[in-house]
Amino acid sequence: MEKQLLKTYGSGCARNIAFQIVSVVLTFGIFIIPALIAALWGGDTDTNFAIFMGILLFILLADIAGAVIWGLNSIRKRAAYLDDVFSLWEMEGAAYLQSGRQYHGEINRRQVEIYFHRGPTLEIQIAAPLHTRAAVVFKSEIGKLPASLGDYENVPLNDPLFHNLSIYALDANWMKNLLNDNSPMRQAILQLMRVAGAYEMRQILILPEALKINIRRVSMDQLNRENMNIWMDALHAVLHAIEAAPRPQEITIAIPVEAANPSKRKSLAWLSAGIGCNILLALAVCAGLVAFIVVIASRVKP
Repeated sequence: MEKQLLKTYGSGCARNIAFQIVSVVLTFGIFIIPALIAALWGGDTDTNFAIFMGILLFILLADIAGAVIWGLNSIRKRAAYLDDVFSLWEMEGAAYLQSGRQYHGEINRRQVEIYFHRGPTLEIQIAAPLHTRAAVVFKSEIGKLPASLGDYENVPLNDPLFHNLSIYALDANWMKNLLNDNSPMRQAILQLMRVAGAYEMRQILILPEALKINIRRVSMDQLNRENMNIWMDALHAVLHAIEAAPRPQEITIAIPVEAANPSKRKSLAWLSAGIGCNILLALAVCAGLVAFIVVIASRVKP
């Protein structure tokens, strides 16, 4: 898996370098094309400069408008696709953050919250009184665990199927018993942590009031009804195993962030959209101010 991960990171770096080169070429082109047109016009200096600035402003505003239209269209298409996937459980979608999507509803009489946002990242959280904390992560992701996991104990498992996974829990013995050889939770965990590519990363978090999975850098191809059914069934299998087992000795409660009302996360969509619009407006205003200053400065006689 490590070789595949390095190969994936390498291809990602190559794409990023290519993108940077194209960006530099386009940036210079934005200034070179207006300058060439103005020079070929053959007028006096003021006329050529006015033509240069007019074309430059047109290109800048066209780029901004094009980026906005392309972005909104991409968000609309992705929202329609995700809405169709999650209509499987009659969940209606709503905006989340700048370009994400969120879904809330009940599945098997349990409250479920689903968030899709930049990364791209998929979060699935099922409400349940679990009263403890545990985490299943890839060994390469240990350093990215939340700070609240500092008191967790490592859960050793002598199983080659778990060789790339690390498991931590407030009650290590309780978690180890849940993952015995004949436990349905064992297979469910392996199912949930089976990534589609080396670049994809996952975390399973057992929280005092919910079971949660984070799937980061997930491809849109993986977000289909078949996979969602598999993941949801596996999450419910984990919940059933926990609820059927004796309660852990290390009991804890949810912190305020974990117990936050979902409606507070819904409101972030409007805040993020407002910030995005203000940024675009600021870019347009800055472009206009730069052009105005340059024009005024060019007319000041030495």
